Amino acid sequence: MCLIIYELLDQVDAEPDNDLNCPPETARSLGAFKDDESSYKCQDTKAITSIADDTKALNDNLKVLNIKPERNKSVDDVAHDSDEDSVDSNEWDSENGGSDFEENDDNQEGFENKETLYTREATGALTKGLNKRNERTYEPRDYQLELAEKALRGQNTIICAETGTGKTWVALYVIDKHLSQASKSPKKVAFMARTGVLIKQQSNRFKKYLPHYNTKLITGDDEDTRMVDAFIPTNDIICFTPQILVNSLDSGNISSLSQFSLLVFDECHHTRGDEPYARLARKYLVEKANGQKELPQIVGLTASIGVGKSRTVEDAVEHILRVCSSLDVRPPLSTVERCRESFKKWVNTPEEETIKMIVKNPDPCKDIILEAMEDAEKLLEGRKPFLCSFNECAIRRN
Repeated sequence: MCLIIYELLDQVDAEPDNDLNCPPETARSLGAFKDDESSYKCQDTKAITSIADDTKALNDNLKVLNIKPERNKSVDDVAHDSDEDSVDSNEWDSENGGSDFEENDDNQEGFENKETLYTREATGALTKGLNKRNERTYEPRDYQLELAEKALRGQNTIICAETGTGKTWVALYVIDKHLSQASKSPKKVAFMARTGVLIKQQSNRFKKYLPHYNTKLITGDDEDTRMVDAFIPTNDIICFTPQILVNSLDSGNISSLSQFSLLVFDECHHTRGDEPYARLARKYLVEKANGQKELPQIVGLTASIGVGKSRTVEDAVEHILRVCSSLDVRPPLSTVERCRESFKKWVNTPEEETIKMIVKNPDPCKDIILEAMEDAEKLLEGRKPFLCSFNECAIRRN
């Protein structure tokens, strides 16, 4: 191997330019550069616009040097790497079934099919691929449309469905329809989740699937929490934790909940006690009692409202009604009734298994110990007056 390399170096008097427009040549083709250094800029050679113009010479050189060419990335691979969105591109596939974006298989071989990476056509194809990836669409399932019916009619409601059935996708669908109906007065949506991780996830989802609306994420990590009112006019969807909205109302940064047209409470079963959701609900009811007419619509999301500390059926019903009244929701809840069959396909139903207990054999040692303990207790019970008087005497002496 070393002898071959030395022979090649003896034949080559000048090093080829590293520019892609200058293909790697053998010593015979580089002889034109020897006499005149000014012609070194590929003067006597034919300029190429693709690395595929001299593939044979390149492959011959690489084969002699025993170098395996590195496979270049295709346009689809580059487009995939440039997607910096934190939301998983397959989350709609796993949560809502099916994909609206198909990756093209890369069946190209050698350098001949890679030349588009070095042309303007490749740039256009890459941009087109990225735009196609950003323009995500969603098609709700039939039971998700049923869950959204009351919310689409403008009623306050609680969407109640099992975990993994796509309640947040229902909320996304409701928000899209709500904002599309803005004609005379602009619509403003406040989406709230209890943790920063959840609110960031939902914000990224809105930006991906509702790019035609402006989405603003406000977390407790920045100074934006003190100027929420400044972001309302320029944004359609504002995502934050409920505590941020409570603080803005208490400080006077936001004068009224009527500045929003829709409030979405994720995990609304936490509307109890002195929780932020409960405090917002009380402010809502106070404004309603004071005659505020332009109040926002409320949509709650939960897998189960729960029963609190109830021990009877009556107490459980009372707990559910209390949560509904706090959010100004009139029963019944938004649940799946007509589309139960398709709904069951997406519900994670645990498998039931009956495990029989093994009958333990009698333990004679255990029986003897228990019998001795009972005899000792009876003996102590019979001498209890004597022990009490003995203790009293001991206390008096001390």
